Amino acid sequence: MQLLSSEVEQALINELSTKVFQTIEQMVKDSDPIPEVMNKVELGKFLNMANNTLDKYLIQEIPFIRVGTSKRYIKSEVIEFLKSKQETIL
Repeated sequence: MQLLSSEVEQALINELSTKVFQTIEQMVKDSDPIPEVMNKVELGKFLNMANNTLDKYLIQEIPFIRVGTSKRYIKSEVIEFLKSKQETIL
């Protein structure tokens, strides 16, 4: 005995698939541990640098914005800064 018509069954499968993919997509977005705007601790984690090493690089003027008295680092600008400092070995 079939409880649902094949059309209803297919519609439910499609809806369920869509929900599963949306949930997975949201989980991937939420799993990024480094936000787009970072404080110094988050910047250190993002760059995988110890605090002292990070201080040396901060002297080289990694771009930042001020929020009150705090500095914030924008991930995309930090990446661009690092790319500009990249050296090519011939």
